[in-house]
Amino acid sequence: MGNKKIRYIAGYIGLFIILVVLILINLNIGSASVSVSEITDIILKHDDVSVAGRIIWSIRLPRLIAAMFLGGALTIAGFLLQTFFHNPIAGPYVLGISSGAKLIVAILMVCSVKVGFYINSVIMIISFILLF
Repeated sequence: MGNKKIRYIAGYIGLFIILVVLILINLNIGSASVSVSEITDIILKHDDVSVAGRIIWSIRLPRLIAAMFLGGALTIAGFLLQTFFHNPIAGPYVLGISSGAKLIVAILMVCSVKVGFYINSVIMIISFILLF
């Protein structure tokens, strides 16, 4: 029992280290490369005045956080589908979730032609919530 607990703890520590390394790589790589020491200085000192600080705080970090939340939400959705159907390979096509999402987007785009051609993803999300 103790050996299994140690393996779990070591596994979670390893996953945490991999997550931190991937976060630093994500914040580092881009059209304007920012070194790891600059990233830590920008985050710890909350530097949003410099060019690198604005890149990190207004572009890369929000995208990173959104990707982490989206990945977590997709993981939970997949887990719930697999648990509900008692099927380890259940996917969004089982209930027609993907087709329903495509239908809503198509209806929204057709209905928005009257208003104008400009529509962004935030308006799509808000209208989807209001439809249901």
